[in-house]
Amino acid sequence: MSKTENSLARLKAEYPELKAGHIRLLQFYSNPALAGPRITPELAALVRHLFTDEEAEVAQHLQIGRGRDASYMSQHVHRPLDEVEKILDRLADEKRALLALESAQKPRTYRLLPLMPGTFELVLMEGKEDEWHKEFGRLYDAVYNTGYIKEVLAVPVPFARFIPVEETINATPMAIPSDRLTEMIMSTKSLALGTCVCRQARNWGGHDKDLPRETCLALGSLAEFMITRGIMRRTDQSEAMEIKRRANEAGLATLSINVNFDNPNFSCSCCGDCCVALRSITQFNTPGIVAPPHFLPSREEKTCTQCQKCIRRCPLKAHVLSDKKWIFKKERCIGCGLCASTCPTKSMTMQPVKNYRRPPADYLRFGLNLGRNIFPGYLKYVLREKKLTFR
Repeated sequence: MSKTENSLARLKAEYPELKAGHIRLLQFYSNPALAGPRITPELAALVRHLFTDEEAEVAQHLQIGRGRDASYMSQHVHRPLDEVEKILDRLADEKRALLALESAQKPRTYRLLPLMPGTFELVLMEGKEDEWHKEFGRLYDAVYNTGYIKEVLAVPVPFARFIPVEETINATPMAIPSDRLTEMIMSTKSLALGTCVCRQARNWGGHDKDLPRETCLALGSLAEFMITRGIMRRTDQSEAMEIKRRANEAGLATLSINVNFDNPNFSCSCCGDCCVALRSITQFNTPGIVAPPHFLPSREEKTCTQCQKCIRRCPLKAHVLSDKKWIFKKERCIGCGLCASTCPTKSMTMQPVKNYRRPPADYLRFGLNLGRNIFPGYLKYVLREKKLTFR
């Protein structure tokens, strides 16, 4: 028996409730090259919920890179074309468990996505409130709570960066366009709004704080992609700015993908109890997913009244009071500027960081930067398993 067969046999024995298709999908989602968690009962329950037996039988043969059309899949699984097409469309259009792409010249193709980022966001971003979506949110939260993110981020992978509240950096000439949300929003006319998936999932687990939830913004070609598929709704620059203004007022920190402002992008506003990027710090003390900030807060001791508003406002608990003394934990700060924007005496200001590393100019450089960090962990996985599972 080969090592692959041994692995399948072991997983079937460990999870007898899963069909062969679910086992293959479990292996796909647990792949470290896709930032996947280790195989656990929590991940098994999530995969079992995401795919019925019939759906898993088909989906197990899909890949992440090269898409497959329904005709190819029909021949591969030896089932009628209309049946397979119905299954694939249900997974892509109703559950959002697959990514479907089509054009006038080519038939519709389907592919799997990593668990997060990827599947988690697509499934929940429409904001559906039915029991299937609620259970998916709860099951993903259970997977996240296993702490797998600590292993994924053992080597920093600066996927996201936080954008400071704009009023706190207006006076500094050191601010660059990528520091300003206004520059991002006004640089494109294609904008889309969707539900914050992190807060959606946490809400169903009893952690919602009655904060704004439609705070996820897509920009450029990513916005058109999400609008075309009915995942997000079209918006304009005025509404987008207002949505982000209200998010700041509510104490939500705003992030984007760590790439220069004029690229297609996503920007979401969330809190430290819900956002998966912030929870990697607040819950697991693993900040590797967040790029180092351009600005950090500085306090003027003479004018500070110790009102503690900065302490209550900070989503990362970087400001604390100990023995009646203010303490700033620099290693926990993401540079969001919420503390400075709420300071009534203007004693807290945002100051530029020396030797700041600007966001990559485009997605090619962004991918190369991530790849350099991810590859060592993936190589370690390959050496451990003796089997390359990335298909």
